[in-house]
Amino acid sequence: MKRICMIAVASAVLGMLVLSCGRKQSDVSIKDLKDLKDSASYAYGYLSGLQAKEQGNVELNAEIFARAFQQGYAQDSTAVFTQDQSMNILEKYSRSQQQQQYQNAVSKAKPNIEAAEKFLADNKTKQGVKTTASGLQYKVEKQGKGVFPRSGHGDRIRFLYSLNVLDKDGKQHKVHSDFDKPDTRPQLMGVDNFIPGFVEAVQMMNAGSRYTIWIHPDMGYGMQDSPDIPAGSLLIFDIEVNDVLQGEDR
Repeated sequence: MKRICMIAVASAVLGMLVLSCGRKQSDVSIKDLKDLKDSASYAYGYLSGLQAKEQGNVELNAEIFARAFQQGYAQDSTAVFTQDQSMNILEKYSRSQQQQQYQNAVSKAKPNIEAAEKFLADNKTKQGVKTTASGLQYKVEKQGKGVFPRSGHGDRIRFLYSLNVLDKDGKQHKVHSDFDKPDTRPQLMGVDNFIPGFVEAVQMMNAGSRYTIWIHPDMGYGMQDSPDIPAGSLLIFDIEVNDVLQGEDR
């Protein structure tokens, strides 16, 4: 399994460096593609470049990579490292990159966490807002009827939701909303498939309930960083539970 993972990492790195090397050469034109093999080669390189652009988290020496790739492709016996040594090096470098990414996320998260805690300190004093022992804040917009979903029992819910995140300046940004389109169908998901704050909240919601919840980063996505949900973001959900299917109802 480890070898497969490292090969996948190497494949992603290939795409990035093909893109990087391409900046020093002329672009490929349709006239360069003489047959299906040429077209497949271009398609592989182009799609790998797109994937690498989306990841954008690996830094290597493009010139060395290109020369080593040619050696490997030619099965050159004079390679500097054996295949096992190369896989071990990739694994070590992957770990170092992950550590660096985590440190970058921690630095990026700090002002977001400060803004989240400031917001929550003010929000808990507002009318109708309740705070649980874990620090989850919620407001009951409407309470439904019937059974409550349970964690650890295979229960599922049908629900609609919207999500906003709070930035470091205290401004909210919409990430998603099922309520923007009246014909949106409820999603069906297992209760235990959510982040901790969401799991805690939905267990208080039976069918027909609608809550607003505020989730501290520690109960949300924490140090995970993405364009839509930056590391350390406060999550603000509007959740409507339409149905509760307990484990034995499958």
